[in-house]
Formats: sequence, C-alpha cells, structure tokens
Amino acid sequence: MRGAIFDMDGTLLDSMWMWRGLDEQILIDNGVPVPEDLGQKIVTMNSQQAAEYLSSNYLPHLEPEKIMENWEEMVWQAYRTVIAPKPLVPEYLHALKARGIKMCIATMTDRPQAETVLRRLGLWDLFEFIITVPEAGKSKHEPDIYFQCCEKLGLDPADCTVFEDAYYAVKTAKAAGFTVCGIYDDTSKLDWPAIERTADIAITDYRQLLEQL
Repeated sequence: MRGAIFDMDGTLLDSMWMWRGLDEQILIDNGVPVPEDLGQKIVTMNSQQAAEYLSSNYLPHLEPEKIMENWEEMVWQAYRTVIAPKPLVPEYLHALKARGIKMCIATMTDRPQAETVLRRLGLWDLFEFIITVPEAGKSKHEPDIYFQCCEKLGLDPADCTVFEDAYYAVKTAKAAGFTVCGIYDDTSKLDWPAIERTADIAITDYRQLLEQL
C-alpha cells in the first residue's frame, strides 16, 4: 500500500449515529413514527436526496430546503463539539504517515463541515487533500471519486487501499480494482456479513490494523 483513501463518517469518525439521528429526530418532532428500515433506505443518499425522500414520503408539509436547514444546524453543532474519532484512528493515521503512505479522504460530507471537524480533532494535516461527493460529481455507487483520489495522489488504483464502512461503497471500490478494507460500524451491522465477504480485509477495531503494520 502506497496510498490510503479513507471515507470519513463511520470509517474514521464515530459519527454515523448523528446522521441517522437527524432523519429520525425530524420525524419524531413532527409526530411521525420512525420506520424500522429508514436507515437502510437513505444510507446511500446525500443530504439533498434524503430531505427530498422524507418530504415526499413522510413530511409533505415541509419543503426539502427547510428540512436541510434544520439538519445543517444540528450537524454543525455536533462537528464543532462532540464528534470524535473511532478508537485508535489517530494512532493508525500517524503510523501510516510515519511510513510515508499518502492519505486522502473521500467523503459525502460537505467540505466546510469535514474540514471543521478534522481540524478540531487535529487530523487535518495528516491528509494530502479531501474530495467530497458533490465535488466528484457522482455518488459512491460509481468509482469516480476513488479514481480522482488516485490521480491527485499520483498513484495507480493497484497501489491504493480504500477504507469504507458502507457496503455499497465497499462493492464499488472492490469492483474498480482497489484493495478494500471494510470498517465495522453499528449503523451498518446488518451489512457486516456482506462486507466481510466482499472486502479484502474487514476489521472491527483499528487495533487489528495497527498489529499488521
């Protein structure tokens, strides 16, 4: 591995509870029962798509823009104050940096929010750059964002490992020829068996990666 491409939420950061909580909280605040499969239905959507989905299916009295305004305030507050790295993530990133491995982030989160939380946690300077899904122009159902990362790193896909917690992204990166490390997160636990089958390596704790260095 000469390059490492990391997803952010759910992979480096213990933050997926916040994103899932946003969807559920706005339904609760409006007296709408939360469907059991809500998380699975919107996990691959960006904020705009999720807001449109909730507005169309559960909250017809709220425009998607209003839903997104409510979310944005909650997300900013969480990134500025409570979101933390997953255990041993800083140690693993510093270990890769010390070995000369180039690292970047490919995230669905908007750039200002991603930069804010990474700077607060002291992780920003460990990465060469970040690319967001809106900047890449396509979701992680397509491999474009990973190829763009490779190009900016100056490396071939065969030289890079992609770290992801979402099954659909694991599938995309694997099909595109990358080595893939699946990262366990509670919010995608139903997909964990599939992630284990698809990824080249699947870990539940960053200690497992540190021990392999």
